[in-house]
Amino acid sequence: MPTLSNVNIGTRLAAAFAVVIVLLLLVLAVAVSVLNRTSGTMDRLVEDRYAQIAVSDDIKNVGDKGVIVIGRLLMATDPAQAKRYMDEYAAVRAANTENFAKFEKMLNTDEAKAIFAEQSEARKAYGAAVRKLFDLIAAGQREQAMAIYQGDMAQLQVRYYALIDKMVDYQAKAMADDVARAKEDARSSKLWTTIVAGIAVVLGVVTAISITRSITQRIHGAIGLAEDVAKGDLTLRPMPQSSDEIGRLIAALQHMV
Repeated sequence: MPTLSNVNIGTRLAAAFAVVIVLLLLVLAVAVSVLNRTSGTMDRLVEDRYAQIAVSDDIKNVGDKGVIVIGRLLMATDPAQAKRYMDEYAAVRAANTENFAKFEKMLNTDEAKAIFAEQSEARKAYGAAVRKLFDLIAAGQREQAMAIYQGDMAQLQVRYYALIDKMVDYQAKAMADDVARAKEDARSSKLWTTIVAGIAVVLGVVTAISITRSITQRIHGAIGLAEDVAKGDLTLRPMPQSSDEIGRLIAALQHMV
C-alpha cells in the first residue's frame, strides 16, 4: 500500500483542498437542512395555521353582518327596503359560502376536517332557520319571525359560532405546537451543526498536519543533504526513499555525491 510520501505533492495538496471542500459542504448541508425545517415550520404557521384562523374570523365577521341585516329586515316596513335587505343578506350568504369553500381547501388533518364537518352542519341548520324566518316575513307574520330570530335562530347561531371558535382554538394549539417543535428542531440542529463543525475542524487540522509534515520533513532532509554537500561533506547518508518530487530530488543529490 503506497504511503503518503509516495504521492505527488500536487496530488496531496489537491486532496487537502478536496477534504476542506467536502467538510465545508457537509457543514453547509447541515445548515441548509436547519433552514429548510425552519422555513417549513414558518410556512405552515403563516400559510396554513394563521390563514385558517383569519378565514374563521372572516366567517364570523360576515355572519355578524348577516345578523344585523336580518334585524334591519325585521324592522323594515317598506317593501323596497325589505327587498334591499334580502339582497344584502343574499350577498352575505354568498360571501360566507365562498369563505367556506376556501377554508375547506386549506384543511389537511382529519381533526380539522371533522370540526369543519360539524361547522357545515351547524351552518345548514342556521341557514334553515333563516329561510324559515324569511318565509314568515314574506307571509306578513313578523311576530313569529321575530320569535325565531330571538329563539331558534339565536341558539343555532351560538352553536355555529362555538364550532368556529373550536376550529380557531384547534389551529391556535397547532400553532403553539409548531412553535415548540421549531424551537426543539432549532436546538437539535444547533447541536448537530456544532458537532459537525467540530468534526470538520478536527479532520481539517489532522489533514493539514499530516500533509504538511509529509512535505516539510522530506524538504528538511533534502536541505540538510544539500548543506552538507556545500560544506564539502560527501559522505552518503541513507535516507528514507519515496517516489514523490522531494524523493526524486534527494535521490539526485545522493547520486551527485
